[in-house]
Amino acid sequence: MNEFLAMRVVEGAILFGEVPNNRKSSVAAILNEQGHGDLVTEDVPSIDNDASDAMNEFFNDIRQGTNRIDWNYAFKDWGHTEINLPYEINAQTVSYMFMSCPNLGDASNIKIIVTNNTPSMYGFCMESPSMVLPPDVTFQRETEDDAFYIKDWTSAYAGCTSLETCKIYFGDGTQDAVTQRNSMRNTFYGCQSLINIVFEGKGSPYKLDLSKLNNLSKESITNLSGALLDVSEATEGNYDIKISETMLLSLSDDEKASFTNLGWNLISA
Repeated sequence: MNEFLAMRVVEGAILFGEVPNNRKSSVAAILNEQGHGDLVTEDVPSIDNDASDAMNEFFNDIRQGTNRIDWNYAFKDWGHTEINLPYEINAQTVSYMFMSCPNLGDASNIKIIVTNNTPSMYGFCMESPSMVLPPDVTFQRETEDDAFYIKDWTSAYAGCTSLETCKIYFGDGTQDAVTQRNSMRNTFYGCQSLINIVFEGKGSPYKLDLSKLNNLSKESITNLSGALLDVSEATEGNYDIKISETMLLSLSDDEKASFTNLGWNLISA
């Protein structure tokens, strides 16, 4: 049997099925770690009480300081409208953690602390069309001797068509604005309901496109200018930020200058 498994929840039962080798479920791994590997088999595809016991053991480990750090794909294809976790999650990797959760609406009760100097949020909640509020994520550096920034927000909320608000943390400003940038490719692709984006920290976003977010507040744009590193003396790289023509026309000269004075170009699309 393929060792990498996907998980979905249907009427309270955890169902497992084989998926390609390039995907995995941390939840399936939890069952193995807690001595319930016999449950993750083709012969026993539906798990109820035993799986719940295994999950409870896992979260008890979290409370006692024994933390799982790999949460990639952990809740992929989750079928319920909510996820109620007894504790906050401490993680180092969270790529695709809530990918393709079709019914998950308000996920703001989920608390996640990502400890990593250069974490990736790649595909974090992508293709979760019912999600209005995403999980509450905070970041902290792992070591003191390197720059601390979120290297990748690619497709983090792509396909989240109901998303209304979210938070984007760039970094603590210790990163190099030219060589240590925040990838923002397709971060908000298809997010037509998005109203508020809170940009935090300091960073150098690459390929940031907000031009199709027709409901985006002006405050989100003015907030962005305060989260940008100064690239006015950069001799290489592209420092364009795409916004809608309507948004660009709504900005005052001073508001536009808050970008251009730092070397950033506002481009309408």
